[in-house]
Amino acid sequence: MEKEQVENLEEGQLVEGTIAFIKDYGVAIEVSVGFHGLLHVSDVSQQSIEDLNKIFNVGDLIRAVIIHIDRQKQRVSLSTSVLEEMPGDMIIDPKKVFQDAKNMAKKIFREEWIMFRCSNFC
Repeated sequence: MEKEQVENLEEGQLVEGTIAFIKDYGVAIEVSVGFHGLLHVSDVSQQSIEDLNKIFNVGDLIRAVIIHIDRQKQRVSLSTSVLEEMPGDMIIDPKKVFQDAKNMAKKIFREEWIMFRCSNFC
C-alpha cells in the first residue's frame, strides 16, 4: 500500500478485506492489494479465543474496524470485537457480525462523538 493510502485511513474506519494468513497471535487481513492489517487474537472477540482457525479461514472476506494506525511503520491494527452486539458474537456467528458491521460501526462512531462532545462542551 502506498504511503498516501495509509494516510487516508482513519482510526474508527470500517474496512473490508480478505484473510491472508492465520497465526496463533492473530489474523492478517489484506485491506488493499499487498497491504495487510493485523487483527490480534485479543481484538477478535470480547470473549477469549482458543483457536482462530475455528472462526476464520484463509480467503474469507471480513469486516473490521481500524483501532490503531502507526503511520511511520505503515501498520494498521484491526478489531472485530468492537462490532459485537454481545460478547462472544464473533465466536457464535461471525457472519452475522459482518452483516451488521456497518450499523455497529455507525453506532460506535455516534457514541464516541457524543462522549467527545460532552467531555469538551457539556
